[in-house]
Amino acid sequence: MKIAVGTRNPKKIEAVKTAFGLYFNDFHIEGVDVGSSVSNQPFNEDLKKGAEYRAIEARKKTDADYGIGLEGGIIELYSKYYITSYTAIVDKNGNCHGSHDMLWECPQVLLEGIRTGKEMGDVMDEMTGKENTKQQEGGIGYFTKGKLPRSKAMVNGVIGALIPFLNKEHY
Repeated sequence: MKIAVGTRNPKKIEAVKTAFGLYFNDFHIEGVDVGSSVSNQPFNEDLKKGAEYRAIEARKKTDADYGIGLEGGIIELYSKYYITSYTAIVDKNGNCHGSHDMLWECPQVLLEGIRTGKEMGDVMDEMTGKENTKQQEGGIGYFTKGKLPRSKAMVNGVIGALIPFLNKEHY
């Protein structure tokens, strides 16, 4: 089975590999450079739109069995802002399903930085004094004191998006 992930971010690819590895033995994953068609810092519905676009474009570029898009960002819910990632999976027949990973309350310092037009990863780099945190521990890794790195946090979103493909008789 061939899987195309619409990114070259190693943490996102690792999350896909971990999730698919729970269900399949024989698969090959390829990271593909594709855009998201949404802003660099997506909010609300743009997470879903960006993930779906990445999944569709990655699958088209490689003719993979599955295209996968993961889009991190912020959603407003219950009058608060939450950080999450949305995973979309599309198959060769055009069936597309998706899922969020965990939601965690956005710290005010991040929200303020993002509202000035910065991307969350850039704000995290400034806060931590590190470079490219989004391709390393991510914000979730930093705020959980290293207990939940970004790649592990995204696994449940990939599993959630896989559920309809694993249970076709119910979808």
